[in-house]
Amino acid sequence: MNRRFERRVLRGGGAARPPAAPVLASMNYTVIDTAGGGQRLVFAVDSSAGCVSAEIAGGSALTSFAIDDATHVSGIAPAHAAGAVSFTVTNGAGASNALAGSKYWNPSLITSVAGWLDANRGTTDAGAGALSAWLDGTSNAYNFVQGTGANRPTITASQFGTLPGIVFVKEQNVRLASAVILAGMSVFAVAKWTSSDGTASRADTIPLTIFGDMTNASMAFGASAGKIASLKLNSGASPVTSLSTTTTFNDGSPQHIGAVTESATTKLYATGSLVDTDSTGGGIYASTTFDAVGNTYTASDGFSGTVGELVWVTGTISAGDLSDLYQHARQRWGVT
Repeated sequence: MNRRFERRVLRGGGAARPPAAPVLASMNYTVIDTAGGGQRLVFAVDSSAGCVSAEIAGGSALTSFAIDDATHVSGIAPAHAAGAVSFTVTNGAGASNALAGSKYWNPSLITSVAGWLDANRGTTDAGAGALSAWLDGTSNAYNFVQGTGANRPTITASQFGTLPGIVFVKEQNVRLASAVILAGMSVFAVAKWTSSDGTASRADTIPLTIFGDMTNASMAFGASAGKIASLKLNSGASPVTSLSTTTTFNDGSPQHIGAVTESATTKLYATGSLVDTDSTGGGIYASTTFDAVGNTYTASDGFSGTVGELVWVTGTISAGDLSDLYQHARQRWGVT
């Protein structure tokens, strides 16, 4: 055999090796849940040809790795401790540059967080998906329970992508396990509003009570004519304000909404942005009776829909925490 031809044959044996490691330019999420997220991380690279993995720099590889197209690869983030991380993508020539700017996070890290309920954490199934207890994800242990079988909402799989949700109808609710006053808070929810409560007088209203009842309580979210609204109530009086978005949200898709009370204002947020402000302020009042999630003390005020997450904060929430909370809602719950 000609030696020059022989050398060419030897060099050409086996799979072609990429000429260089990939160059990683960006990714779709900057805040990743410490439990692993549940959503797929997508990375933009100069070329996906030959890519075999994506990984936390110096740590675990993402699962279910896939080449999505010529310039994108993806994978499911593993669980990881809270804190800043970098990612790399690897092909046969080696690992890419380390892309910084992301962090592992969850709502328990919010400054002055009072409580956190997550449909994929701390739920107790009493049988056939019936929710008998929903445990606070913070150290404050504001746990919610329901001892009556007929009043238990349902833990239902795949309501927010791969994640479950807590489905409520009419009389179903969970109540705070101990009678305490949860006052002076800001409240945020990931939920899906799907239908009215069926009561003729409330045909355009879908209340989601976060704390307390509609008579003696602090905060409720609902939808009037399909538009998410926040009601602020003071010490047993009628609602003093109703704030509303301008966009119809009653379409069954995941929504992230919140209300912040300050000394002189109440602010309504949707998808991470301020959408309405009321100037009466005065702070959120909470009754001394057991606070509830899902409905009030009357069936006509029942919420029909699905809850993924509730977060409440003592006082206001910082701009940084609010941004992280919304990015978390996008990454974990599929909010757009």
